[in-house]
Amino acid sequence: MSVTYWYSTGHATSVLSILRHTLGCYARKAEWIKVGITCNPEVRFAAHQREWREGEKWDRMVVVYQTSSWKSACRVEDALIRYARNRRYSKKMWNLVAGGGGRVPMGPGPYSVYILTV
Repeated sequence: MSVTYWYSTGHATSVLSILRHTLGCYARKAEWIKVGITCNPEVRFAAHQREWREGEKWDRMVVVYQTSSWKSACRVEDALIRYARNRRYSKKMWNLVAGGGGRVPMGPGPYSVYILTV
């Protein structure tokens, strides 16, 4: 159970194809996936671990995109969630709403888009 930093940077539209491919690779192997945004991956991963029932935990968090723009992070998160639903990964998706629907991370950034897997 750990956080892995394997991320792209740059304009959201220029990195989406590689991020979709990355999401697909994790989704094919995972039982559950969740896409989210944070400005502190280590703290957010620990919070996600506390959200699970006893004996069930996320295996890993992979930071896949990092940006100084909250708007770009939301755009990437939304695009990845929509992609997963269109690819029928929805049976594996933990996200209840599309990107930007969760809590706003506390802090000035950079903002990290991540994938959680079980």
